[in-house]
Amino acid sequence: MSEVYVNGEAPFPEERLRQIARLIFSAEAPQTLFQLSVSIVNDAEMQHYNWMYRGLRKATDVLSFVSGRMSLPPDSELSASERGRYASLVLCDILIDIKQLDRQRGKNTLESEFISVYVHGLLHLTGYDHIRSADAKKMKEKEEHYLKVIQGDI
Repeated sequence: MSEVYVNGEAPFPEERLRQIARLIFSAEAPQTLFQLSVSIVNDAEMQHYNWMYRGLRKATDVLSFVSGRMSLPPDSELSASERGRYASLVLCDILIDIKQLDRQRGKNTLESEFISVYVHGLLHLTGYDHIRSADAKKMKEKEEHYLKVIQGDI
């Protein structure tokens, strides 16, 4: 089971973040165990990270990072059946700028805007990207699919 740690205040219960991450991780990367840190940051922090990692001097709504991929250590605390199920462990982070979400949300609630960028970040961690138009289309379709699932429309 993937682990999700939250730093800062999300606009809804942390367990919801865990449920959403597990939904996407189990469907998109079922043989990978994720350890995810979600940090809710302010504009200054996000601008700092966006400059450090992307060379852009501006805030953005979400950044996703894979900081490490490794085989599961044989002495991990997982049961034998869980160790057999997972091929690797991925350490990752998502940063979300809550002020930027509030500015860009339009008629959306802060919660729905947060979930939307969170899903976007999770998909990046499972290998999706939107640099090329064909990849962007696939990622957008996945985002729309998961948002419908989360909202209970599927």
